Amino acid sequence: MSASIVGDGLEATTAWEEGSFDLILLDVQMPRMDGLEATRTIREREAATGRRRTAIIALTANVMSHQVDAYMAARMDTFVGKPIAIAELYGAIAQCVLEGEAEADEASEVA
Repeated sequence: MSASIVGDGLEATTAWEEGSFDLILLDVQMPRMDGLEATRTIREREAATGRRRTAIIALTANVMSHQVDAYMAARMDTFVGKPIAIAELYGAIAQCVLEGEAEADEASEVA
Protein backbone atom coordinates (compact mmCIF):
# COMPACT_ATOMS: atom_id res chain seq x y z
CA MET A 1 0.00 0.00 0.00
CA SER A 2 1.16 3.51 -0.69
CA ALA A 3 -0.41 6.80 0.33
CA SER A 4 -0.60 10.26 -1.17
CA ILE A 5 -1.24 13.12 1.24
CA VAL A 6 -2.69 16.44 0.12
CA GLY A 7 -3.69 19.60 1.96
CA ASP A 8 -7.21 20.27 0.71
CA GLY A 9 -10.04 19.14 -1.53
CA LEU A 10 -8.73 20.89 -4.63
CA GLU A 11 -5.41 19.10 -4.27
CA ALA A 12 -7.31 15.84 -3.71
CA THR A 13 -9.19 16.18 -7.01
CA THR A 14 -5.97 17.08 -8.82
CA ALA A 15 -4.16 14.06 -7.33
CA TRP A 16 -7.07 11.84 -8.37
CA GLU A 17 -6.95 13.26 -11.92
CA GLU A 18 -3.23 12.59 -12.21
CA GLY A 19 -3.07 9.23 -10.45
CA SER A 20 -4.76 5.93 -9.91
CA PHE A 21 -6.30 5.25 -6.51
CA ASP A 22 -8.25 2.32 -5.12
CA LEU A 23 -9.51 4.30 -2.14
CA ILE A 24 -9.68 7.90 -0.99
CA LEU A 25 -9.89 8.94 2.67
CA LEU A 26 -11.37 12.42 2.44
CA ASP A 27 -11.84 14.87 5.28
CA VAL A 28 -15.21 16.57 5.03
CA GLN A 29 -14.03 19.99 6.19
CA MET A 30 -11.05 21.29 4.22
CA PRO A 31 -9.98 24.67 2.86
CA ARG A 32 -10.52 25.76 -0.77
CA MET A 33 -12.79 22.79 -1.58
CA ASP A 34 -14.54 20.70 1.05
CA GLY A 35 -14.87 16.94 0.93
CA LEU A 36 -18.42 17.01 -0.39
CA GLU A 37 -17.50 19.18 -3.35
CA ALA A 38 -14.34 17.14 -3.99
CA THR A 39 -16.45 13.97 -4.04
CA ARG A 40 -19.01 15.50 -6.40
CA THR A 41 -16.19 16.63 -8.70
CA ILE A 42 -14.59 13.19 -8.74
CA ARG A 43 -17.94 11.47 -9.39
CA GLU A 44 -18.76 13.87 -12.24
CA ARG A 45 -15.35 13.28 -13.84
CA GLU A 46 -15.68 9.51 -13.43
CA ALA A 47 -19.01 9.62 -15.27
CA ALA A 48 -17.75 11.96 -17.98
CA THR A 49 -14.63 9.92 -18.72
CA GLY A 50 -15.85 6.39 -18.02
CA ARG A 51 -13.15 6.04 -15.42
CA ARG A 52 -13.51 3.28 -12.83
CA ARG A 53 -15.33 4.36 -9.66
CA THR A 54 -13.00 5.15 -6.76
CA ALA A 55 -14.19 4.32 -3.24
CA ILE A 56 -14.37 7.43 -1.03
CA ILE A 57 -14.57 7.32 2.77
CA ALA A 58 -15.51 10.53 4.57
CA LEU A 59 -13.57 11.33 7.73
CA THR A 60 -15.50 13.70 9.97
CA ALA A 61 -16.52 14.71 13.46
CA ASN A 62 -19.95 15.62 12.07
CA VAL A 63 -21.97 12.42 12.21
CA MET A 64 -25.54 13.56 12.87
CA SER A 65 -28.02 11.81 10.59
CA HIS A 66 -28.65 14.82 8.33
CA GLN A 67 -24.88 15.26 7.89
CA VAL A 68 -24.40 11.59 7.02
CA ASP A 69 -27.29 11.93 4.55
CA ALA A 70 -25.38 14.77 2.87
CA TYR A 71 -22.26 12.60 2.55
CA MET A 72 -24.25 9.82 0.93
CA ALA A 73 -26.03 12.32 -1.35
CA ALA A 74 -22.60 13.51 -2.52
CA ARG A 75 -21.97 9.82 -3.33
CA MET A 76 -19.34 9.07 -0.73
CA ASP A 77 -19.27 5.35 -0.01
CA THR A 78 -19.24 5.48 3.77
CA PHE A 79 -17.88 7.53 6.65
CA VAL A 80 -15.77 7.20 9.77
CA GLY A 81 -16.36 9.53 12.70
CA LYS A 82 -13.64 11.38 14.55
CA PRO A 83 -11.86 10.71 16.73
CA ILE A 84 -11.03 7.82 14.46
CA ALA A 85 -11.17 4.35 15.98
CA ILE A 86 -8.77 2.19 13.99
CA ALA A 87 -11.15 -0.80 14.00
CA GLU A 88 -13.90 1.38 12.52
CA LEU A 89 -11.54 2.68 9.84
CA TYR A 90 -10.40 -0.84 8.96
CA GLY A 91 -14.05 -1.94 8.82
CA ALA A 92 -14.93 0.88 6.42
CA ILE A 93 -11.94 0.05 4.22
CA ALA A 94 -12.90 -3.64 4.20
CA GLN A 95 -16.48 -2.71 3.28
CA CYS A 96 -15.25 -0.65 0.33
CA VAL A 97 -12.88 -3.39 -0.83
CA LEU A 98 -15.61 -6.04 -0.70
CA GLU A 99 -18.08 -3.80 -2.53
CA GLY A 100 -15.44 -3.03 -5.17
CA GLU A 101 -14.74 -6.73 -5.68
CA ALA A 102 -18.48 -7.42 -6.02
CA GLU A 103 -18.82 -4.67 -8.63
CA ALA A 104 -15.83 -6.05 -10.54
CA ASP A 105 -17.36 -9.55 -10.48
CA GLU A 106 -20.69 -8.21 -11.79
CA ALA A 107 -18.91 -6.29 -14.55
CA SER A 108 -16.99 -9.39 -15.67
CA GLU A 109 -20.21 -11.46 -15.74
CA VAL A 110 -21.87 -8.89 -18.01
CA ALA A 111 -18.88 -8.75 -20.36
